[in-house]
Amino acid sequence: MERRPTRRTQGRGDPFAHGRGSDPRPIRRSSVDVDRFDRSRWEPESEINLGTITGFMRDHWMLLTIVLVGISLRIMFLNQESVWIDEALTGWRASGIFIEMWHEVTGGDQMPFYFLVIWFVARTFGDSILVLRGLSVLFGVLAFIPVYRIGRRFSREIALIALLLFAISPTMIFYSQEARMYMLMVMLSGFSIMYHLEYLDPNIENKRSLGLKMVILDVCLIYVHYFGVLFVGIQLLSLFATLLFRSIRDKEGFRIKENSIRCWPQMISLIMWIPWLIFQQTEHTVVDKKTGGSLGLGWDLIPETYRFIGGQYTAILATDTEIALYVGYFFMILFFVSIVSLLLKIRKDHHTIPLILFGLILILISPIIIHFVSNNYTPMYNHRYFIFFSIPFFIIISMAVGGIMKVMKERGLPLIPLTTMIIAILVIPSLIGDLDQLQRDDKADWKAGVDLILKNQNPEDIVIPFPDYEQMIIFYYTDDINVKVLNRIDNRSKFIEDHFRVWVMFNVIEDMDRFPLIQALNQWEMEEFQRGEIIIRLYKKQYLLESEDPTEDQ
Repeated sequence: MERRPTRRTQGRGDPFAHGRGSDPRPIRRSSVDVDRFDRSRWEPESEINLGTITGFMRDHWMLLTIVLVGISLRIMFLNQESVWIDEALTGWRASGIFIEMWHEVTGGDQMPFYFLVIWFVARTFGDSILVLRGLSVLFGVLAFIPVYRIGRRFSREIALIALLLFAISPTMIFYSQEARMYMLMVMLSGFSIMYHLEYLDPNIENKRSLGLKMVILDVCLIYVHYFGVLFVGIQLLSLFATLLFRSIRDKEGFRIKENSIRCWPQMISLIMWIPWLIFQQTEHTVVDKKTGGSLGLGWDLIPETYRFIGGQYTAILATDTEIALYVGYFFMILFFVSIVSLLLKIRKDHHTIPLILFGLILILISPIIIHFVSNNYTPMYNHRYFIFFSIPFFIIISMAVGGIMKVMKERGLPLIPLTTMIIAILVIPSLIGDLDQLQRDDKADWKAGVDLILKNQNPEDIVIPFPDYEQMIIFYYTDDINVKVLNRIDNRSKFIEDHFRVWVMFNVIEDMDRFPLIQALNQWEMEEFQRGEIIIRLYKKQYLLESEDPTEDQ
């Protein structure tokens, strides 16, 4: 098959072409060359020795195997776990009337784009939890594309390693099985980074088309989550930093006006956020927002963000196995070592400049910004909000691993056993976290608790969930349960007098005996059941007179 000619700029009239101080030698075609938009980018490169049909097929089989493993891990036990409160809210919004969904989202702490998508999907395929979580699976699988294509800019090995680490990451699998917006964030940010790197490549034409794609992706990302604005800001800073680095390297002056014009995609994206700010300001003060999962951000929490991306978040919740607990630490350390090693060779390999600067700005600048905003204006920080950084995180780690493999090959070391050992060190902890997360049976099984009550309740029974907002999970599964909110029961004596049987549902970590009403109910006869991490208590009133429970025969 003949290669189609790659479109290259001639340096004249292209603001991204190398200037006078750049290397005048012609650009060679190599494994670290730019992405190609035609079939030639999938053909084997000469220096990675895949010229034969066997090597070509091996490349495709490796890619296909990784993709199939990643898909399998994401659909495994997809419908097994009970919904939790945020998924229940997603299901409620997806099944409701559009105007109610819109008022609920815009009046809370969410951005609307994901819920618009999920609402239209529910109109077509239904609002079952399988459909809602399946959409996240789709976003997670589509994110494979930018992971591979960004890695392919540097070499096939880096692309496959990055795709493997991303495909089996416990954090990525966890959020691919959750009916929330986080995998949509990963997919949109991944494609945006892919086009961002191509936009900065002096060897690729049609900057206007690439910029337009970035605008669409970035605007969607901004309206998926508030941290989308941070992502676009990082893009803007890294673009400026890349152009400044090139002007210094090429011994040219940095033209502020010209370089500012080149930042038009990010500028337009940020301008498109202004109408939402105005709308929110007319409804309520923007800085008063606080997400339910927000944390008080101290400097010691910043490294936890990278452990979370590496997989420690789900591993800690999933297992007591020590090797799985340290997977996040291992990836965090490897990430910072990768950054340092790549910085040492940044002058020799200018293809890594945009990606490394993007990663550095994210590490050094964004934590400071988030720390300042979270502690002084609005506490809207959580580790999972940083999930949009996942793809460059795994790409940068893979570049370091690929560099180790290259050094071993140059020194004549046995490549296959050492490479297998390095990959195993990265893969085995992640797989342990995956299997424990997918198979553990101690999760909060609200569905089983609801089924238990439906099977054994009497018509006059009252169900009290705690915390109060967990009632949304009950309403997601059924409307045939009479729910009362604990904090709204003011007259404790009248409540006890009027009811004969009361169900209480709560998590094992809750200390229910601190509530006066529960202390009073403890004087009744009590049966206790457990479904995963959910405790279900059935309180039955004891009668001083020798009479039967009036609900027994019903």
